[in-house]
Amino acid sequence: MNTGLATALRSAALLALCLSLAAVASAQVKPELRQRADRGDPEAQFTPGYMHVTGDGAPLDLAAVSAWFRRAAEQGFAEALHWFRRAADQGVAVA
Repeated sequence: MNTGLATALRSAALLALCLSLAAVASAQVKPELRQRADRGDPEAQFTPGYMHVTGDGAPLDLAAVSAWFRRAAEQGFAEALHWFRRAADQGVAVA
């Protein structure tokens, strides 16, 4: 299969998954978690990004996913770095 086509298909599949998850997401990130994240706790910074990408407790927001993962990854939080790179490979991460 053509590399460009394979990349496009993976991106389309990721987008379809994210959109389907967004349909069931309705709650927002809890204020306590947001406060910890704003104070620089890398695990607390990773969690809202994960919630935004899975639709578990937060609505789908790809810009928020990238921003939260980047903040945690910049502090060396390995799981955030993994997910940030994975999102970037799929064309989801923003600068």
